[in-house]
Parts: sequence; structure tokens; C-alpha cells
Amino acid sequence: MLSVEQEKISELLANMNEEERRNYFDYISFRAKGMTGYASIDEPWMKNYQPNAREIANDIIKDRSISDVVLEKIDEHSEIDALKYFNATISRPDFKILVEKWAKAFREIGVEADEVVPIYGTFFPDVCAMILALNQIGATVYPLKLNQSQDDFKRETAESKVAIVYDGMWKNVKDIFSDDRFKYVISVSAADGVLPPMKQVVQLKSYLDAKKTKSLMPSSKKYLHSKDMMKLADAYRGEYKEPFKENRIAFINTSSGSTINGQVKGIMSTNEAALAQLAKTEAAQIPYYKGDKVLTNLPPMASTAMFCLFIYPLYKGLTLIDEPRLSADKFYSQVMKYKPQAVLASGSLWKKFFSELKEDAKKNGIPDLSFFKMPIVGGEPITPREMESINELLKFCGSPATMFDGYGMSELFSVFSTQKEETKSLEDKRKPVICAGLPFPNIQAGIFDENGKELMYNQRGELYMKDKDIVMQGYYKKPELTKETLKDDGWLHSGDIAEIDEEGLVYIYGRKTDKVTLPNGKEVYLFDIANKIREDKNVKDVIIFSIPLANGKNSLLAHIIFEENFYDDKNKELELIDKYLDYSFNGEVVIDGYKEHDKAFTISPTTSKTDRNSMYLDRDEYKKIKDGEEHFVDLINTEKGLVKLITKTDSEKGKKFIKQM
Repeated sequence: MLSVEQEKISELLANMNEEERRNYFDYISFRAKGMTGYASIDEPWMKNYQPNAREIANDIIKDRSISDVVLEKIDEHSEIDALKYFNATISRPDFKILVEKWAKAFREIGVEADEVVPIYGTFFPDVCAMILALNQIGATVYPLKLNQSQDDFKRETAESKVAIVYDGMWKNVKDIFSDDRFKYVISVSAADGVLPPMKQVVQLKSYLDAKKTKSLMPSSKKYLHSKDMMKLADAYRGEYKEPFKENRIAFINTSSGSTINGQVKGIMSTNEAALAQLAKTEAAQIPYYKGDKVLTNLPPMASTAMFCLFIYPLYKGLTLIDEPRLSADKFYSQVMKYKPQAVLASGSLWKKFFSELKEDAKKNGIPDLSFFKMPIVGGEPITPREMESINELLKFCGSPATMFDGYGMSELFSVFSTQKEETKSLEDKRKPVICAGLPFPNIQAGIFDENGKELMYNQRGELYMKDKDIVMQGYYKKPELTKETLKDDGWLHSGDIAEIDEEGLVYIYGRKTDKVTLPNGKEVYLFDIANKIREDKNVKDVIIFSIPLANGKNSLLAHIIFEENFYDDKNKELELIDKYLDYSFNGEVVIDGYKEHDKAFTISPTTSKTDRNSMYLDRDEYKKIKDGEEHFVDLINTEKGLVKLITKTDSEKGKKFIKQM
């Protein structure tokens, strides 16, 4: 006979649906473990950090600028080189002097506190010094996206009076920076900081490139080269440092812009946010060690590059290998030449790196990767199967470290989570995505549904984050966009679909907007379709796009890469994939056509990630197999919009039959 309490529970369960009953029993299970079942309350990731991690993360330096703190650490690590740039080496004492000279030069031309100074270019020694110098005088550093539109350039620099540009890229911004509102435009050359004979080679190449593209900067008092600025620095006699001010905007950063049709956001971060991120990174015990080297090859526009490849390495006593040539074709040779202990790169760059490594091994023997301490993938994911292969190659080539994965947002001034070597064994390898590691100490995080209700462990929803210290002040001149992302209750909405498990490990699936509405009205995430296809052991990778048609429907197009050791009939494999999708999604998901890529997707030269934008705009010659026959699908622009055109070739008569949908 049931007790009164048991009868109440039985009645309660009877009135629940299946999902509610499952959640109830999960809740009982978590309560038995002393947990609530909700990540934002339990913060389970903290148990995987050192006992005093919370105290270290809370030990944030107050009343100082980030440049003050970094330059003070430069004195502490004075024997360690600050930068290596081609065949030039800049010591820490010399770099500190360079920062001071740039600060004085900026003061001499009238740059004021809180003035926004845009930088168009990548890390060069002078740019590194400029960033800290502008922070010293209280100005705001705004590294511009390299591939943004002219309208974005104009809007984002509307209130600026001084701009900095790499002279080799002058043609991209000359129409904007030539505007009368700019009092000065400062140019930086790739040859600055390079010793002979490399300097002459770089100068000659820059000159020839400039002549070819007619992009030489004008000669007038408005346009100043770095050597001109150094003369102005010598002439300055006043105080250059600006007194500390609370909540001063130190940096405006952007993401690398991998989302389709994305807009420039301009994320505003304070000195306090940078220092808080520094404290959390210390608490997380990231393996950056004094005397090691870090490859600084990403442009400073994203806070991940600004913090992980510039600010934090200088603070910890690492040497920056300043390599401004961000190139998929050069990445392997750069890493093997400089042998940096810490390397941060996109999934696309790492996949190309290990593809070239295998070719190198065939020709020259096993490459030596014993110098690695923290190879890390960020910005875009790789598949679990690829991660497993990469780790096998790392071990084979003598690396003491396996690949790390991490997740970050410029809205948090860089890192949210990263893997720890000692917790990799706790990760769930059955999930279709790799683990992005543990949230940094003291960052509150949770998974929420579309109604803002927090979900329990291992349930999928949008990742929210909260931290009063590191969260951005907002988007530059975009208050409405700020309200959409940063809510009144302090939660930062990531826009990414994720899970958090009982260990506190985070799994990122993709953007919440990356979905399609099916004919039955149900919405399906495109990454779920892609992950289902990736279950085929013969498929190396796949990306799905949903293209809206004139008839109100959506066309699903797939870009696919087969495994290199797959030699069977690919048409049959595509037909099998279609049948598997039909079974998995109850006939509601239909891929209109596939486009095969050889070995890898194209990499964008500006973001170093998969060039999703060009793939999204590719609308021609997709293959579709029906009953063993090849059909070809094109999306054609008409007055009414995009329409789907299906072409079939008759093998006997050679005729093409066309059907428009």
C-alpha cells in the first residue's frame, strides 16, 4: 500500500508529459549528489580547478590600466625578448621605450583621452607598441575588420580624427581615411623593425606592390610615417600618461566575421575587463610559461588575438613571434620554422597544417613537434574524428601535448572556456561535437530554452554567460543591438546552441540561427543535419546551407568532403546518405544537391576560417542522385527571386531535360 507521500508523487508524475517526468527524475538524481542540476547554480567546473581558483580569479588589479600592468611585468621579465620579427629581435627594455615614444608622439599630434583611434592592419612591432601607447594616454584602440565594407569603415570611424594604416593595404581604406575629418593618418610599413638585408627586400616588395595597385599613400603634412612620428616623440616635453578613469573604454574589438551576412558589432571593453580576464586566465592555469614563444599571426581585430597572442604572453614573459603574414599556405612552414610552444589557429588552418605535415613526413621523415605545449583550435570547430586523427599525429611526431579546444567571445574580452589536459579523459566522446572545455573560474554560465528557462545538465539550448567584470560595455554606437545581446538581468546571450554536463564541460553545436523550417513547420538545425551525415565513416566533413527560394520554400545545399581513403562509387554513397537522412528525419529533410570538395574547403584569406560566405553564394552545378541517375541543380535568379532548376542528361540521346521549381 502506498504512503500518502508516495500517492502525491504518483499523482504528480501522472500529470506530467514524458520530458517533464525525465526532468523530475534527473532532478531527484542530482539532489542525491548534492547538486541542483542547473549549471549556473552548481558551477560544477570549479571542482576541476585548483582549490584557490576562485580567490585567484577574484584578485583583480584595481585602479590601473592594462598597459601599466603589462609594462610593469616587462621589467620583471627584462631578460626575455619581447618580440621577434623576421630577423629582428626587440628586447623588453627596448619595447618599453618604443611604447613610451609612441605615447609621446600621439600626444604631440593631439590625440586625447577617450578618443577612438582606428587601426587598419595586422600586428607589426610598431603596432604592438601603439596599442599599449594609446592605452597609456587613455585613448581607445579600435582594430578594424580587414574585410568589412566601405559603409562599415565610414560608420565605425565617423568620430575619429586620427587613423593608423598598414601602407600595403592603403587602397582598401583610402577613400575613407582621406576624408577631411581625419587630421592625421599614420602609416606603418611591413619593413619597419626589420634589419638589413631583409628590410630592403620587404621595402622593395612593398614599393612594387604599391606601384602595381596605385595604392601609395599621398605625401602631405596629414600623412605621417612611423619615422615621422618618432621625430615628433623626441619633440614632446609634457606628461603623456593619462590618470586612470573607471570604465574607460580601452578596446573596441570585433569577431572574425564567420557568420553569413554578419554586421560589424564593435565590442567595447574596459581596462577592468582586460584585467579581470587576466585574473581568470591565471586562475585557469593556462600553460603559458616564461621564456616560451607564442606565434602572433592573427590580426588584432578580435579580442582573442589581442589578449591570447599579445597582452597575456607579454604579461607572462613569453616572446611574441610577430608574423603578420596570415596565410594558410605559409602556416605550416611558419610553425616549423619558429617552433612556438603556444599556437592558436582556426580549425581550417590546423587541418591544412596536418595535411602538409603528412606530406612532409613522406618526403623527409617524421617531423619533430616536441616543442608544442599548447596547440589550440579556436574560432571554428573541427569534428571529433578529425580531432582524434590530429592527436594521433601529434603523439606520433613527439608532441607532449594533445590539441586543445576553446571557446570565446569578444563580448567577454576573449576566452570563456578551454580544455584542461587533466580533464580530457572526462569528456563524452559519443557526442557529435568536440568538447570546448571548462568555463573559466567565476564565470557564471547556463543553458536556456527559447523562453529563458534554464535547462538541466546535458540538455541543449542557448548558452548564456554572466560576469560583472569581463562582460562588454556594449556595442559601439549600437544601443539596440546591445539590448538584444546583453539583458537587464546581466546575462550575455551567446547566440550559440550548447550543452553543459555534470563535470561542467561545455559542448558547442553551432549558431541558434543556423536552422531551416521544414514543410511540416518544424525547425531543424543545419548542424544537426550535417552531424547526421558525418556519421557516415566515408564522409570527412560537410556543411549545409539553407537558401530561401521565391516560392517561400528553402533549398538545402550540401558541400561535402569524402575521406581520402574512400575509393568506392561516390554517387552511390550520396544516394545512401539521402536514404539515411530520409530515415532519420521522417522524410522531412531533403538535400537538393551536393557539391564535392577535394580534401578541404576553401579558406578565407581574411579570417583563416572556412570561406562560408563564398560557399553560401555558390548556387551552380550541385549534384543529386535519383535511382542511380545524375541530376544537376542550379539556383537561378529571376524577377521573382531564386528558383530551382534541375537538369538531367539522357545518356543515350544526349538531351538535357530541364525542370524548374
